[in-house]
Amino acid sequence: MFAKPSVHQVWVMLMVITIGSALLAESGETNVLITLLIALSVMLKGRLVVERLMELRNANPYIRFAMNFYFYMVPALIVMVYLIPDQLAQLTTL
Repeated sequence: MFAKPSVHQVWVMLMVITIGSALLAESGETNVLITLLIALSVMLKGRLVVERLMELRNANPYIRFAMNFYFYMVPALIVMVYLIPDQLAQLTTL
């Protein structure tokens, strides 16, 4: 159906996502929508790197799972830090 993007196309996509999320983050506003968009861009960029640039599609399933899990957890943590910062601060104090 769709042709796989070339390495150069993936690189351009990563650059566009990076510049877009940087401009969005530097807009000065912080709200749930911007936080979700930043988290989504982190996840999308991570998946592109793992699947296309690192070529882990045929790697050991455990390695692939660990890498994909990382790029799902980091965005989730970004959103959690925005939504419940006080509770997370209490959990991390001694």
